[in-house]
Amino acid sequence: MVAEGDKVAVKLKGQGIFKAQYGEIPASGEIVTQSAMHLITFANGKVKEWWSLEDTQGFNQQLGMELKPKENEK
Repeated sequence: MVAEGDKVAVKLKGQGIFKAQYGEIPASGEIVTQSAMHLITFANGKVKEWWSLEDTQGFNQQLGMELKPKENEK
C-alpha cells in the first residue's frame, strides 16, 4: 500500500483452495491465487473514486477455463 496526498494505491494477492464446484468446473483442491490493484482517491475524508483492476483471466485459467476465439456466426 502506498499513499500520497489524497491518493492510495493498493496491490493485493488473494489465495485459497478451490474447494467447491464453480459453474460446470469441479473443485480440484488446488491452491489458486488472484492478483488485484486498487487506486483510491479521497475527498473530505470520504472515497471520491475507486478504480480496481483484477486478473480475472489468470484466475479463471487456474480453475481450468480456456480462452478461445469466438466462433464466427454465419
